[in-house]
Amino acid sequence: TEIYTLSLHDALPISSITSNRGIERDPCFSPDGTKVAFSWHSGIGRGYGIYVRPAADGQDPATFTQLTDESAEDWGPVWSPDGSRVAFRRKSRFSGIYWVSMTGEPAQLIASIGSQAQETLPQMSWSHDGKWLAAPDRDSTGVTHLYLFGVETGERRQITFNSTGTDHAPAFSPDGKSLAYASCVSGVTACDVDILRLGRDLAPGQPQKITGEGVYIRGLAWLSNGRGLVFAAGKTMGRDTYLWRVSLDPRGLPERIDMAGGQARHPTIAAHGNLLAYTRFSNWRLMMIRNFR
Repeated sequence: TEIYTLSLHDALPISSITSNRGIERDPCFSPDGTKVAFSWHSGIGRGYGIYVRPAADGQDPATFTQLTDESAEDWGPVWSPDGSRVAFRRKSRFSGIYWVSMTGEPAQLIASIGSQAQETLPQMSWSHDGKWLAAPDRDSTGVTHLYLFGVETGERRQITFNSTGTDHAPAFSPDGKSLAYASCVSGVTACDVDILRLGRDLAPGQPQKITGEGVYIRGLAWLSNGRGLVFAAGKTMGRDTYLWRVSLDPRGLPERIDMAGGQARHPTIAAHGNLLAYTRFSNWRLMMIRNFR
């Protein structure tokens, strides 16, 4: 069933890509836009597993591919640029960043990371050359910054420096030359979207502030043309979050995507096909807007 809702810009169909079972979160489109990786607590185990399903409509769990079991809490899946692997953050007795192949081999550890509170999003982003993952981690004082982790080597390079709050939810731009992220000056409740320009070998430049709202951010994604961003945010920490779109070219103020409704989080945008997916927090289901522009 598709629900047609009139927005200020377009009349667009919204469809559920949920299984109507368990708890689903953290969708991420494959590079070709035909599949969605997500974190699912189906009830088989005590935790969350990483699964892949078709991006097309349909709610049959028989079409899902299970990549990890649900013995730990596996969150925040992100695809490699060639679509052959999915990386994710695992929270168990020891926390770490892992990758798993689409061919079914056991998950491989990239790097151990400090235990994160649930308020630090597990969102990560894979560099275009396939060599690095951008992800949040704590330093020795307990402050969370963004780092690059070498996929094959485990090398760790700090790329943001937050003295008081939290940097998280990184997303490489479509051209790979910039990194957008949520930068919070106090905990995770006074946050804005920043963009870090990247030089040779992904050397970080000076961050540029894109929004000035001081809000609670729950994920972000680039528009496929690289001219804007979609992010999930609410005024205060809690369930009351919405999706917002902000133009970078030309620069503009954030506009709420009303048709996505409330309690919307974890946006992801397909590189092809004008698809936007997100988590509806009210019932922990995956939702999708088609013909998103």
